[in-house]
Amino acid sequence: MRHIALWLVGLAATVGLTANSPLVRSVSRAPSEQSGGSAIFVISRDMETEEHGDGGSSSSSTDRDTLIERVLAERSDGLELEYDLPWDTTEQDRARQWQFPVRIWRPFSGPPRLIDVATLEKRLKIWLDHAKLTQAACGHWYFTWSAFKIECDPQSTLQTVAAFDLRLAGIRDGTLYQDAMASAPTALKTIDAGKTFVGEMQVDPDKVRRGQAETDVIVAQISKKPLTLEDALKARAKEKVSGTIAVTIYADAAGEVQRKSTITKLEITGADGKPVHRTVSVLLTRRDLAGVSTGSKGVVYPSRAITSPIVSRQTRRS
Repeated sequence: MRHIALWLVGLAATVGLTANSPLVRSVSRAPSEQSGGSAIFVISRDMETEEHGDGGSSSSSTDRDTLIERVLAERSDGLELEYDLPWDTTEQDRARQWQFPVRIWRPFSGPPRLIDVATLEKRLKIWLDHAKLTQAACGHWYFTWSAFKIECDPQSTLQTVAAFDLRLAGIRDGTLYQDAMASAPTALKTIDAGKTFVGEMQVDPDKVRRGQAETDVIVAQISKKPLTLEDALKARAKEKVSGTIAVTIYADAAGEVQRKSTITKLEITGADGKPVHRTVSVLLTRRDLAGVSTGSKGVVYPSRAITSPIVSRQTRRS
């Protein structure tokens, strides 16, 4: 996963990014100090992965990522939104990234766009300077305590936020829904008086193989071994891939999507003829913080009914 999970923990510790750095001072703000807007949401992304081989081998992992969404303004043609890390993020953890907080214009028609690219570029420059890195490091993968990519494109923040997006306008029975890994869209069906929608799609084998090949290239880069994407794709082309993607979308009485569950089941058979079965479950949950409690310093925190925000990706493997 290339989203919030890819914190530069080891790198930040090595180069000494601290709470006193200009980057941290420029982005460390309590919610009470942020401008505008009254609607605040906590969006959590929980992912579980299970893999089984016919030889009895198995592995599993669980991950959670969280973002805070604030509606800064609502106009006739769209929304001005701000996304940020959870409010209990430490200053040290903020120093390990430059992408957040970020302001995004979300039109009711058309793709979202960044509002203040110059601010992101300024924070990126500060981050690179303190990490003692140049633009030459951009796009490369490294491994310390976990795998991470040196991301230097402000537009990549839109991709990160998109993984948390539950603003599905006009959802109803028969709405076409397309998953990024599916071969074709599916028509959603309502099963609960317009509050629950379900659909199932077939995976696109070529997209799965490409994802596998891209992972191979990342591993090779970390291991300092030569491997081009073209060669990785050729190796993966021999695999037989099949599977389904099941989506369940839950809306409230007003039609606002509050949860989305996506379960992808894959069977990948390599050149050795041995299949591997993989199940990836992703649950997106969006909670409105209309009822919040306030800390001693005026900082707003979620109530106990809300899952405690997690600063970075929490991973458990077995």
